[in-house]
Amino acid sequence: MSEVCVFLADGFEEIEGLTVVDVLRRAGISVETVSVMEKKKITGSHKILVKADKKFEKADFSETKMLVLPGGLTGTRNLGAHKELAKLIVQFAREGKYLAAICAAPTILGGMGLLKGKKATCYPSMEDGLVGAETVAEGAVIDGNVITGRGMGASLDFAFALVEVLRGREKADEIAKQIVYEGRKEMKGYKRRCLAVIMLICVLASGMTGCSQNAEDASAYVQADLDLIFQGEKEGAKQFIEASDKELEEMYENGITAFVENYLTGTDDSQQTLTESYAYLVKEIFRAMRYQVGEGKKKNGSIFEVEVQYEPVDVFTTFIPKLQQETDRIEQAAKNGKYEGTDEEIQQAMMSEYLINSYELLKESYIEMDYLEKETYTFTVTKEGRDSLSMDEDEINTFIVRILALDKL
Repeated sequence: MSEVCVFLADGFEEIEGLTVVDVLRRAGISVETVSVMEKKKITGSHKILVKADKKFEKADFSETKMLVLPGGLTGTRNLGAHKELAKLIVQFAREGKYLAAICAAPTILGGMGLLKGKKATCYPSMEDGLVGAETVAEGAVIDGNVITGRGMGASLDFAFALVEVLRGREKADEIAKQIVYEGRKEMKGYKRRCLAVIMLICVLASGMTGCSQNAEDASAYVQADLDLIFQGEKEGAKQFIEASDKELEEMYENGITAFVENYLTGTDDSQQTLTESYAYLVKEIFRAMRYQVGEGKKKNGSIFEVEVQYEPVDVFTTFIPKLQQETDRIEQAAKNGKYEGTDEEIQQAMMSEYLINSYELLKESYIEMDYLEKETYTFTVTKEGRDSLSMDEDEINTFIVRILALDKL
């Protein structure tokens, strides 16, 4: 039994969940992590393995005062799908006990009608999920028995809000002082202009270098490239390219932004906030990709072949037909006189509505996403000179198209 239970599901945002555990325990508050999966070992959204204290069916909530739901789109989807957790949340709401959620997770409470008449916050662009709430753009919001947080960057604000309601503001201030927390400074985001047609990360395909080049290296090279593209993992890539963590992170972020701007939003500066929301969603989609890199096989003196088994996803094949229907709807609305103003103002209004609604459709398609039958793709890795390996950019682009099932459209 514990005073607070933090629920973990595959795909949860690690910082949002574990920051709460850390800060509350510093404050002397008993906390248990509870898995809603059929296992204790949970894989976070950034592939960090976390062992929960208990599985849901083994937990005793009789003396628990607070339930905490971390975010992460996949994690939120898994939490929301757990029927017994839903019953427990409703029970806590009826009894006036504390409910806390951050990032995407407040939409679980909103979907259950538990935010009506309350102030609440969540990850930007997901406010529609806070049904009946007065949404506010703050790091953490306390309204009665409900505490909500905006996102990963507000994890400390959120955690200290929980300490405050359980132990008082003085205790929260004490712990904040101990860890030298002086308050979050909000930083303005910025958009990087990208010239790549699909993923700037493909630069890696011609830039990685290694000390030796054999079949094992070729396999590791393909693994590192795919892990950076889809998972944002940098460790493997550092074996093959001389770049700092910051530079590799920029490559990853540039690739995501390129995909979003070229395929989803365009490069309109007025849509920066929406572009950032799309980028967050695309990262979640990419992290959900399943692929297994096989052993490299030497084809001839300087060429290796590496087979990759993968499971395509139907997120975009589901999304595109919905998007076409939305386009037809907006065009018909324009013909019916829904939009007013100059031609430019009308076009801007139509585009704004289109982008907002298409984001919701993509999110819906991701939540409903299914994996298709396994397929195999063969990469060709070429040894160039003494110290470098390379892959054809077209092969990487083709693989991205296939794992996203864009070739089936």
